[in-house]
Amino acid sequence: MIQLTATPVSALVDEPVHIRATGLIPFQMVFGSGVGVVSVCQGVQIGLSMAIYLKQVTATVLINGTNFPFGIPQVYHGQIHQPLPHSAQLISTNALGLLELYRTFETTQVGASQYLFPIEEAQGQFLFIVGEGDKTINSKAHAEQAIGQLKRHGKNNWTLLSYPGAGHLIEPPYSPLCCASTTHDLRLHWGGEVIPHAAAQEHAWKEIQRFLRKHLIPDVTSQL
Repeated sequence: MIQLTATPVSALVDEPVHIRATGLIPFQMVFGSGVGVVSVCQGVQIGLSMAIYLKQVTATVLINGTNFPFGIPQVYHGQIHQPLPHSAQLISTNALGLLELYRTFETTQVGASQYLFPIEEAQGQFLFIVGEGDKTINSKAHAEQAIGQLKRHGKNNWTLLSYPGAGHLIEPPYSPLCCASTTHDLRLHWGGEVIPHAAAQEHAWKEIQRFLRKHLIPDVTSQL
């Protein structure tokens, strides 16, 4: 399994990631011939690209991300996906002085199909996990748009888990809620309410494990 989070290198899905994914297959401790990817936030862009372009990726978890590049282009073997423009005027500030970015693609995303990842080309399975209280990305809308693409192409290789009250940073269970932090000198509001967010993390973790076992090692029953 490969885990991807938001990092500066997420602009590239090229040889290093390709080698890492394909290089896992020969190891004896790796079951089956598939690779699983767990991606969060901007890492979802990488997760989607890997699922689309690397046949070894057969199960992809997408947690609170977009179905298009934003901020910087994505490049794979000369193919360039340009970032979707955003509307800076839709950035808001809450009472605590924290930035909320979840509305910044409301206007530019309409009719912008040329920016969307061709998710319908992926052969593997997808698990979309979204927090409905996410104040950074309108992740539920983006997940539903990606699912719409799959449906229009006759695909049913997806599952959506949507959690009311959960914020952006859905992490392993019992991790404390991080509802705000400073990133690149920006004070961002990640969102989330303590109790529903904690419940979402506990439930999502079990579902992630179930999803990966089903699609990566379907004949092996874990004792976890």
